[in-house]
Amino acid sequence: MVFEHGTIRPSTVREAFVPMQTTDLVEFLAPHPALGSNDQANFRQLASLILSLLNHLYRQRHELLAYAYAPLDPDRDTRLSHVPISTQRDRLAEEVFTRMQDTLKRANYRRLVQRLRPLSSILKFKMRSSAKLPRCLAM
Repeated sequence: MVFEHGTIRPSTVREAFVPMQTTDLVEFLAPHPALGSNDQANFRQLASLILSLLNHLYRQRHELLAYAYAPLDPDRDTRLSHVPISTQRDRLAEEVFTRMQDTLKRANYRRLVQRLRPLSSILKFKMRSSAKLPRCLAM
């Protein structure tokens, strides 16, 4: 939300983060005057079911990401049923990258750098042994 001249207008970028614990949010909403006592109990049960479903869905996402990354993990502590060949590794790496981008986007991370320069262009410099350090780096 953006405040403009005393009014609130929705911003173009929607934030998925709610700065409250889910249980606090449910307990805040449950006693709403439009809900009777029976409806309040039903609301709490519905909220619990929704939270369980979301937990299950994100657990599935985690499992798929972990499964795709396992053959690429140099520090894995489990054995692989088969060792992927290079084309399979490339496909798995692309899958991990795509899934990770989606996961980070859903977690409200935003890309800070649109395009990275190639490492070769960054490392094109020559070191001179007679170079003097700037005063702030000199001891």
